[in-house]
Amino acid sequence: LECESKEGVTLADLEWIHKHKTASLLKVSVAAGAVLAGATPEEIAACDSFAEKIGLAFQITDDILDVTATSDEMGKTTGKDENSNKTTYVK
Repeated sequence: LECESKEGVTLADLEWIHKHKTASLLKVSVAAGAVLAGATPEEIAACDSFAEKIGLAFQITDDILDVTATSDEMGKTTGKDENSNKTTYVK
């Protein structure tokens, strides 16, 4: 939250935010599935890395679509990030 509406936020700052928000939700879900399936520690680590990358890709895509897609296409209101001066990958 401290990066919202703030100038000079770096890509590293934004990646940190999304690794600890969007990507973390996916990492927990994927890791839980791996553990329940009896994965080895190495397999769990690979799943963790995969989920983090998917989480960042999801957030980048969501940021782009918030600017380029219509509300009808998205099934949700678009343009909210810009209207609230939210720090995004597009910005």
